[in-house]
Amino acid sequence: MKLADLATPFRVGLLVIAGIVATMYMFTQVSSKPEGDEGVEVFVMLDNASGLAEQSFIAMAGIQVGRIQKISLADGRARIDLSVRGDIPIYQGVLGEDGVWRNGATVQAKQVSFIGDYFLELTPGIDGKRLEDGDEIKIVVSSTSVDEIMAKMNDIATDISKVTNSLAEVFGSDEGKESLKELLVNLQVMVESLNQFVGENTPKLDRILSNVDNIAADFEALSGPSAESVENILRDTEAIVQEVRFIVGQSSTDLQSGLGTLKGTLSRLQATLDSLNYSLQNVQDITDKINEGEGTLGELVNNPAIAQRTEEILTDAGDLLGRVTKLKTIIELRTEYHARNSQFKNIIGLRLKPNEDKYYLIELVDDYRGFTEIYTTDVNTTNADDPDAQFRETRVETTDRFKVSLLYGQAFEINPWLAIGGRFGLIESTGGVGAELFLLPDRALMVQADVFSFSYDINPRVRTTATLDFLTHFYIAAGVDDIFNDRTEYFFGGGLRFDDEDLKAILTTTGVPSP
Repeated sequence: MKLADLATPFRVGLLVIAGIVATMYMFTQVSSKPEGDEGVEVFVMLDNASGLAEQSFIAMAGIQVGRIQKISLADGRARIDLSVRGDIPIYQGVLGEDGVWRNGATVQAKQVSFIGDYFLELTPGIDGKRLEDGDEIKIVVSSTSVDEIMAKMNDIATDISKVTNSLAEVFGSDEGKESLKELLVNLQVMVESLNQFVGENTPKLDRILSNVDNIAADFEALSGPSAESVENILRDTEAIVQEVRFIVGQSSTDLQSGLGTLKGTLSRLQATLDSLNYSLQNVQDITDKINEGEGTLGELVNNPAIAQRTEEILTDAGDLLGRVTKLKTIIELRTEYHARNSQFKNIIGLRLKPNEDKYYLIELVDDYRGFTEIYTTDVNTTNADDPDAQFRETRVETTDRFKVSLLYGQAFEINPWLAIGGRFGLIESTGGVGAELFLLPDRALMVQADVFSFSYDINPRVRTTATLDFLTHFYIAAGVDDIFNDRTEYFFGGGLRFDDEDLKAILTTTGVPSP
């Protein structure tokens, strides 16, 4: 036997051996567990497991990470038991208030190709507890199956068939042919009119054709390499024209049906107009009732008392708005130096002035003396040996916090050089009253005396202050504090004040800071 005669059997045997090796390799790949650590055994519930089979692979980002171990029926749904690589963490997610799981692992059935096998696409999730053996993947992403796609395509084909049938009915009857003849006659008339137009405008058309010739020459230079594409387009256009002619010749019967449809449309239009007339009549009836004063709306429109009351409400609202717009806002910043204790006292205030003789004052006071509170406690003891069975304990507590002043003030002008006034309310977190004396034009010099803090010391705290405005926004101050007690203090200082008009000017110049 020659060596050449053994070549063919040798090749066949080699091919069989290669096939057996490949089959064994594929079997080991299908039956092997996921790579990595010991796999996590979880399950998912699907409404439809069509296309899935045991040992179908599970992929994440296109990489195989596990396989389907078992498919069974549970409570009318498909239970899919999965084995996922243990080195890949998958999370259950978080159950929202609306009962929907979020941010957990998801499963979606997909196809490798349009006619390929199904597999499960897995995403690991980012929140919730890490899934362990026996846990369920809660989130399932639905996908469109091939059967659903084919059903939709079948519906589309049915619609196309209905359209072609309608065209056949339109152009297939004798009446449709007559209508087409009339259309051709009208077209002939249009052509004759066009010939007349061309004859009258021949010089202009010559110039146009000359320009078109130049453009065509340029286009020919540009489109020379695309001649084959142009020929294909013309060939397709000719085929389309032939198809249209065939449809017109075979389907002229439906033209009369189209005319009938037009009549039906006109009938529906007439019905719509009748309904509109009925609605307009109802509107007319309603307006007549309103003019006669019937109903709530008629009473509102025709009753003069309601109109007068509305005018009064608008007048009151206008007065209130006018008072608000006339309200002047003044911000005050003042610093005092107290000579005896060599300490500074800082005050920030907000003064609201409805008019020149009335104001409401809010102040935050940073006093070096602090905020003092006195607590008194009566104590009863049961100790028989104690001579004082009942005694009183007094505790004085001083904290470094702001004091608050809330005052209402009223002034009475005697003449342009003199005005007197008073104020009362909360002075440095205690009740108090005060008197004010205004001197000089524009009340540039003010002398005031306040009496407050009646229970802290032996005598009430009396403070006198004099302020002098020497510039538009600045003033100086001096005075005596706590006159009738041992802690008498002399102070002097200065401050500045600016109103809402100044604030508008500052904001206009510097701009409003953005967040």
